Amino acid sequence: MLNRHRLLLLACCLFSLLTPQLSAQDDAADPALELYFAANAAYNRKLYPIAAGNYQSFISRYAAHPKAQLARYGLGLSQFALKQYDKAVGEFLKLINEPKLDSKIERGRLTLLHAQCLLYGGKKEEAQARLVAAASNLPPGVHQTGAIAAVADLFFGQNDWQKTVTWARKVQAVKSGNAQRLRAGYQEGYALFKLEKFAEAIASLERTRTLATTAKSENWVTRLNYLLS
Repeated sequence: MLNRHRLLLLACCLFSLLTPQLSAQDDAADPALELYFAANAAYNRKLYPIAAGNYQSFISRYAAHPKAQLARYGLGLSQFALKQYDKAVGEFLKLINEPKLDSKIERGRLTLLHAQCLLYGGKKEEAQARLVAAASNLPPGVHQTGAIAAVADLFFGQNDWQKTVTWARKVQAVKSGNAQRLRAGYQEGYALFKLEKFAEAIASLERTRTLATTAKSENWVTRLNYLLS
């Protein structure tokens, strides 16, 4: 069963993805911006209830404002930080459905945040479907890699060993960090073991152990040694 700690590791560097610094100053000539910047300042100080209220007020009063998308994004982030996933998921979805996003909002990051909300809200099948689509539709980079790693995690948690092998290999085939490659290599080897493909499992685990040794990750070396023994 997936726990919340595992969900936080679904995409690479999700912690940094979830807590961007929002601009606290801009064109002060626009009176509507006073409310927007007040919301940003509250968010950056982690005063999420105040930030959410200000963002909501901004959206209600200035729906056609150029900063409206950013305000909605800030609202979703604030709700996410407050663990109000049932609310945040709707705000992120509205932005995903926009044909054009503000240049400061990354569609890939938004997609992962939305999927995270679905997972926390117990909608794992929908989250998985969206992550599979994101793995194909997002351009190569950290967010696509995060989506692929998330799908591998989900199949691993479901004990779907054949699909775990497929998606863990996809993680290792794209540009990814050592932490993701080690996790994927472990998942691949463990799944192959469960599929009774022992020679392939040993080769995968030994390859991953070499990476773990090079990366000086004692925890992974210990875990991999245990599986190989």
